[in-house]
Amino acid sequence: MADRPSKARDAGLVSVGLQGQARRMRPGRLSFLVALAGAAACQGNPPPCFGINVGDKISITVVDTLVVPADNIDSYDSGMSDICGFGLDLSHGSVLQATVTATVDDCSLGSCAVGVAHYQPFSGWTWTLSQNIAAAAFPYLLVGEYSATNGTCSGTVNVTLRDTEGVSPFNPSIPGQPPNVILNRSFSGGGPGCPTECQGDFVVNLQRQ
Repeated sequence: MADRPSKARDAGLVSVGLQGQARRMRPGRLSFLVALAGAAACQGNPPPCFGINVGDKISITVVDTLVVPADNIDSYDSGMSDICGFGLDLSHGSVLQATVTATVDDCSLGSCAVGVAHYQPFSGWTWTLSQNIAAAAFPYLLVGEYSATNGTCSGTVNVTLRDTEGVSPFNPSIPGQPPNVILNRSFSGGGPGCPTECQGDFVVNLQRQ
């Protein structure tokens, strides 16, 4: 699968420090450091990004892994322990059921509000939404930090979905062309057969429920 344009790579996600100073974070190594209450300090009521509102239910189908060199992912077959595509929690054809429970934004002029997603259990895994969240903005669709477990492997999962093509994120990606939406999942934890820290990028298709 071809990589998407780099213009979306540098935009949209910041971490806000305790003193309210913002710094840009590289999306492939997200660390959601800001309490949701802290993000609420923004003034105004920005419109939702891509028309995704609190209460919306979205089905997310995993189509394929995606090599994104900017995320230090050069190959899923390299055996590198910090890269995890299929085989940990997500697999080809996995369907995640997300419900938007809140929104966050980065307080910038003209910003839009990004959805915070709750996910139903899937494939033996449970992702439980934490109270930590990043300030986020366009082109992100959904963000969240989760306590993850499958009963033996447990840890923290950070998940973001971002639009890459500037079209509706609900348009399915076309094989052989840059994907419309990329899901990034980073994991840190431990347990039998469980990686200490790894991440992966995935091509996904979205559908409103």
